[in-house]
Amino acid sequence: MAPDPRLPRPVVAALFAAGTRLIPRDGPRRHRAPGRPDVPGALLLTAAIAALIGALSHVPAEGWAGRRGTALLLLCAVSSGLLVLRERTAARPLWPAHVLRSPGLVRAALVAAALNGAHPGALLTASLHLQTQRDLGPLPTALAFLPAAAPLALCALHSGRMVERFGPRRLIACGLTSALAGFALLWQQGLDGPYPTGLLPALLAVGAGFVLAFAALNTQATAGVPDRDKARAGAAYQTAVQIGAALTVACTAALLPTAPTGPLPGRAPALTAVLAVAALGWLAAVVGTPRRRGATPSRPGRTARPAAVPGLPQPLLAGEDESDAAEPHIVRGPPARPHPRGTAGPRRRPRPAGRSCRAHRPPGSTPGPRAAACSTRARKRAGTPTPTECGRTG
Repeated sequence: MAPDPRLPRPVVAALFAAGTRLIPRDGPRRHRAPGRPDVPGALLLTAAIAALIGALSHVPAEGWAGRRGTALLLLCAVSSGLLVLRERTAARPLWPAHVLRSPGLVRAALVAAALNGAHPGALLTASLHLQTQRDLGPLPTALAFLPAAAPLALCALHSGRMVERFGPRRLIACGLTSALAGFALLWQQGLDGPYPTGLLPALLAVGAGFVLAFAALNTQATAGVPDRDKARAGAAYQTAVQIGAALTVACTAALLPTAPTGPLPGRAPALTAVLAVAALGWLAAVVGTPRRRGATPSRPGRTARPAAVPGLPQPLLAGEDESDAAEPHIVRGPPARPHPRGTAGPRRRPRPAGRSCRAHRPPGSTPGPRAAACSTRARKRAGTPTPTECGRTG
């Protein structure tokens, strides 16, 4: 039975009607970039990607050195060169240079492009195998792929809490590791094994990777970008994701056999290409740029405690009350200059003697929590009686 990729028209109409009613409208834009969008640049980008995909699609029939494929590759190179020149001279380029300098955006775009490219490449290979070799129809094939999409659909509403809880770095690393394990299992066993021990565990591992990593990648892509450039950063990120999917699917289709005569074994060229793309995404996710010395990691929803400012009232620390905070010998804020004798640390003033001395304390009062920390040397330096002398005189 030949595979039928078309969706039923009632399903498409129902999805369109539901989208128009459920998807909220865009609110007023706070930061609107001046000028018009770069339409020539968008057309050149589309021409370059379409020519490259067309060249890859002619590989199964003509080989890598076919005339049409070579002509399309030449068209892709010319369009890419014109796109670079257009981006340098356009008043409002598609990808501004100051936006692309964000390391989080570039890293997230590479990782998401690899993950979103390896997934449809594996689904294309498995779909053709199930429908041509096992004679499954479109509905049984879709039900076989349901475990790959069900985890993401069920956990999408909780993705923001996960990013706030664990941070994007950990989720991206764990998600890409899980997805890479699923693709490696599919590459090792192939598609000729039983479904419960072959394709199903691989789909579950890849689905778990999407649950962990994809929302975190969206967060990381625009984390360090100013508000006025977040729209362009998001557009560049989504463009990279779609380009990765289109190119990986085209490469996978070019490596598939034109007339399969049996089940696709393990370590097939198409599965090898999918695993290679997933491995590149994993390397980009795990081997990140080192953090600067002294920088503190930030997570969405968490704010660091501001530094204390000398001369202003400071918040109480844990275990302190108002009486302790009002004591003059407690120094808050940034460290003061080193002590003249060479000892590091803040300079402390001597505490008045009458506050903790037993003889001078009002009757019935109890010492504060810092009474035991009074320095006898400071009392002698200030010329006040020490607790021992107070006991002798009392």
